[in-house]
Amino acid sequence: MTKSAYQLRGDLSHAQTVTRDTIGPLLRAGRIRRGLTLAKLAEAAGVSVSFLSQLERGLSSASVSSLRRITGALEITMADLFNRSELMWGRVFPASSHPTIEFGDGATKRILSAGVPDEFEVFRVDFQVGGSTGAEPYGHGASTEFLLVQAGRIQLQLDNDVHVLGAGDSIVYPSSHAHRLENVSAEVSTVLWVIGPPDPERGRK
Repeated sequence: MTKSAYQLRGDLSHAQTVTRDTIGPLLRAGRIRRGLTLAKLAEAAGVSVSFLSQLERGLSSASVSSLRRITGALEITMADLFNRSELMWGRVFPASSHPTIEFGDGATKRILSAGVPDEFEVFRVDFQVGGSTGAEPYGHGASTEFLLVQAGRIQLQLDNDVHVLGAGDSIVYPSSHAHRLENVSAEVSTVLWVIGPPDPERGRK
């Protein structure tokens, strides 16, 4: 057995193997679906934040005991790690089950999908009147972001440019570019926000 693989027994009817490259994204997807930060999941599972972060990125291995505590905190079983269809595919998430995160200033983010590991993440963001992503523009990572305004009007500051988008308008841009969103309408504005997978080539530029 290689160092990047686990042989798990106990909850499973027979031994199976999963690599740390596949287990990390599944754990991360489960954490995002439950709306947990790294810190909250690490505390619940009794592991360190740095260890959990490395595990999610496939940079570290974990003991069976640690995996049991982490999956327990995520309210999934060890067997779920081997059955992607159980954890990721074909599951319906009712609107009432979408995790909600408050962020920025007067904005609420709802996670619509746990996402496919290493593929994309989908959020719905509701901006109250005057709400924004924060006081300053920010950039992060090397991914691609897609925005679709579903209701209201949003002002997007993207580097030195300013765009005003109404319902039905959309835009695509690199996440590394400084950006800031603000509701400039007299009603709640809603945005569908999709973040694509990291682009390693862009990250090396």
